[in-house]
Amino acid sequence: MSAAPFRAAVALGAALVASAGLAAAPAPAPVAAKITYLTTSTAYVDAGRDEGLAVGDRVEIVRDGTVIAVLEVAEVSAHRAACALPAGTALAVGDVARFVPSSSGPEAEA
Repeated sequence: MSAAPFRAAVALGAALVASAGLAAAPAPAPVAAKITYLTTSTAYVDAGRDEGLAVGDRVEIVRDGTVIAVLEVAEVSAHRAACALPAGTALAVGDVARFVPSSSGPEAEA
């Protein structure tokens, strides 16, 4: 019996073990926050840097399961964010602010 099939199996096994660490991480799940305060030009949400938001991120505003607006994060602190509110956008305190955490959150720093 030839050793070639055995060597091929060992090489294949080693390649599989080596590539296991290279598998792509699953995409982060969307996070839901809420609008807590509104001005004529800004919507404030109860999520911030520690929840994965960063300046420039997009936040979908959802009401009754429908996206009614997409806002851009203008300022961010640890647990709050201020989003620019386009003129004529009719939002309400309590509307859901949905976003996918960016890679700048605390788990990215670990």
